[in-house]
Amino acid sequence: MHATLDARSGALPWQRRAELAVCRAAYDDAEDYVRTATGIATVSRMASHLWGRIYAVRAFAALEQGDPERAVRAVQDAAAAGARYGDCPTCSALLNPLAAEAFASVGEPAMACSYAEAAGSVALMFASAAWQAMAETALGSAAAARGDLKTATERFEAASDRYTVAGQPYWANRSSRQAGLVAG
Repeated sequence: MHATLDARSGALPWQRRAELAVCRAAYDDAEDYVRTATGIATVSRMASHLWGRIYAVRAFAALEQGDPERAVRAVQDAAAAGARYGDCPTCSALLNPLAAEAFASVGEPAMACSYAEAAGSVALMFASAAWQAMAETALGSAAAARGDLKTATERFEAASDRYTVAGQPYWANRSSRQAGLVAG
């Protein structure tokens, strides 16, 4: 339906479908949708608003499949695409917490903290429980990477609460699971 509107943001429905497919563990479908979104983004005048979202889904899929190295590569690819096409920090909001998690998972606390800072900056721009939850998640990953498990658990629990307020049960449950894993 979106494609019939001839919208310049035609990659967004494919990115969202890919995100939903990852939530349902339909990783092959997710990759197909991401590939379609990527093709559209390369010719879109809105490319700077698309790359962070598209590569966030790639990082998300990799993390859900237990492959943090591939998630880090997706984050690095997002940076390269942003350098080429431009980057919109607010449209890349989903990338920050996933990047923090990916770098924390591969033992790079400085990079995890950098993305947690970016998530916090974006969250300050809007009074949104979802964006605050993403910042909390990123801070939780950064704290875990530093070995501060108490703070990490608290941040993931706060993220779960904020995702619940935002009406995002998948992400609330995921954050709650992260808190449980860190608390151990």
